[in-house]
Parts: sequence; structure tokens; C-alpha cells
Amino acid sequence: MKPARPIPKKLFYRITEVAEILGVEAYVLRYWETRFPMLRPERCGNDERRYRRKDIDLLLRIRDLLYEQKFTIAGAVEQLRKPNRNGNGRAPVEAGNGEVERNGQSPAQPGPDTIEALRESLRDIREELLALREG
Repeated sequence: MKPARPIPKKLFYRITEVAEILGVEAYVLRYWETRFPMLRPERCGNDERRYRRKDIDLLLRIRDLLYEQKFTIAGAVEQLRKPNRNGNGRAPVEAGNGEVERNGQSPAQPGPDTIEALRESLRDIREELLALREG
């Protein structure tokens, strides 16, 4: 996923700059900090956040997972924790043709039959867990 605007070459970025680069509000970045343990920008003496380029790259990945690939926050955290083929802990973000990849494949929307089958499986698992908890 491309940034909303070009990223200037700097050592540190303020939260307002990062919000503009990503095309989100600053409060969204502060919220993501509470939900994504791997996102920890530095703080300077007055407790102001100082983002580095690696933080912006991570935020771009988070934005892609949440807004484009439609992961939940928990799902996005899990995706970020999974190592990819290179073993660096980050899954590929974009294919050469601009299509977003997930695990090396173009994303496909599941059909209604697939969703219903998943729901049924989850119901069965829930019943089993409740039975285990009760007895």
C-alpha cells in the first residue's frame, strides 16, 4: 500500500506528519499504539512521539491489513507476528502488479457457502468449549 503522500527523508517524524503521510487522524495512530505491541515510537523529553521510517513502514502495513485486507485488529496483530518466506516477521504487502498479496496469493473474497461453513465450524467449536468448561 502506498502512502497517502510522499514520505520526506528525515530521521524523525512528528505524529501529525505521520498522520498526513498515512491519510489517517493522529488519534488513530495513538489507538494503534495501544493495540499493536510491536508499534512503539520513541518519546522525547516532553513525551512527544518521534516516529522513524521503520515505524512508518509498520504503520503502512497495519493500515493495509486493516483497511485494504479487512483484517480485525487481532487478525492484523497475528499477521504481523507471522514470519514470511524471508523470515523477517513481515508478510509481503504488494505484488508487482499492484494487487495486494496475502501469503503469496492474491486476496479472494470467500463465497457465502464458505462463510456459512466457517460459521458452522465455529458454532461446533464453541459448543465443545462450553461443554469442557462446564464439566
